[in-house]
Amino acid sequence: MSNMMSCKEICAHQAGSQQADLGWRLRLELSLHLMMCGNCRMAAKQFRLMLSTTPRRQAEAPSEAQIKHWMIGVARALENSKEHKSN
Repeated sequence: MSNMMSCKEICAHQAGSQQADLGWRLRLELSLHLMMCGNCRMAAKQFRLMLSTTPRRQAEAPSEAQIKHWMIGVARALENSKEHKSN
């Protein structure tokens, strides 16, 4: 087997895909690392908790009215920022 995976690689695999999607060798390396590294075990547990509690829904595209409202808010914020800088 190759060198042990780094914590950074473990986090990338945890965030990027489900473990079932990985090949057997990668799953084995991941499991071995998680058995030895308490920090990565805790991070994996927190990541699973986050995924289980986050609602899964498709974001709808904003309407024209929402975009216009946001743009007005941005313009006002810029004006206020300019006024504060000049004072």
